Amino acid sequence: MSTAIIANPLRDIGDIPPQRFGLYRRWKNFLSLFPSHQRAERLSRLIAQYRTLPLEVRSNPANQEAIAMIESVRIQAHKRLPSWSDLAAVERALLSILPADDLKRSGWTLREEFRKATNTVPGDQSLLKAYEDSKPPRVESSTEAEVQSLRADLLALQVQLHELCATRRVQIRARNFIALLTVALSALAIFVTLQLDKLLGINDTIVFDVFGVGMLGGVFSTLLRIQKFKLGGNYEASALSQPGNQLSVILSPAIGGLGAVVLFVVLAAGFLKTPVFPEMPLKDFSLDSDALEALFKIHFISAADAAKLYLLCFLAGFSERLVPDVMSRLAAAAEKAK
Repeated sequence: MSTAIIANPLRDIGDIPPQRFGLYRRWKNFLSLFPSHQRAERLSRLIAQYRTLPLEVRSNPANQEAIAMIESVRIQAHKRLPSWSDLAAVERALLSILPADDLKRSGWTLREEFRKATNTVPGDQSLLKAYEDSKPPRVESSTEAEVQSLRADLLALQVQLHELCATRRVQIRARNFIALLTVALSALAIFVTLQLDKLLGINDTIVFDVFGVGMLGGVFSTLLRIQKFKLGGNYEASALSQPGNQLSVILSPAIGGLGAVVLFVVLAAGFLKTPVFPEMPLKDFSLDSDALEALFKIHFISAADAAKLYLLCFLAGFSERLVPDVMSRLAAAAEKAK
């Protein structure tokens, strides 16, 4: 069986000087991290597989529509980077025209990709179980009817794999967007908050520092929560992509800052007195002073008490339940005192 093997148009590794080979390899490894480079590499492999098809397959009139699709994507790839939809179209076209032996090899590869994609996220493992329970055709099929049944199964599996990967990419992009915007906005807000006393000319107040440290704890907690967000399924993908959900996550550090301020007031009121909590110095108010403003004009006499306060402010922003639990206990104690 004659084949038309086209040489790889990329530069031959042997042409690279030995002293530059290490740098070249590191550069290629760096480029492989970008989705655009991954798509280009995958398209190159698919086109190479297409060019090695037997001549009788490429000249078969029944395969001309699929070949036209592959050629269209190949030509467009010289003008722009291929999209994931382009890759899926080329894969479907190849699966529809591959000879029996090549189809069997592609079947093993495609099913292994589907198995890896579903095993990555526990929520998607039900898809693999449903596929295996459907008793798909054996890859070792030999008769013409069995080969056609295998081809139809692989085409349906390829569509499902493409949709699964597309959903995963939506989730990852949304998660990265939330994390990046949370860090950027929170860093700006924390910087401005810590400088507000100077900008507003309010001297000797600690409220902005308390709020800023609480926001810092909220940022840390938000980033951890985003990284642990369960991927898998259309519900999670739509949840991450909803602007309202994204906004609530991005603004959650501000709630941590407010919680830190509330915790400071509770400490200043003397409701929490243990060695874990700082010793809040008492301050006498004059008759003409603003009690709310003067409340936050506290000077600690030791670095240990200041460190305890800021650690508690960080924990108030980091833990979603710390301040609500404190308030619940205070409310219960107030009910008993009635």
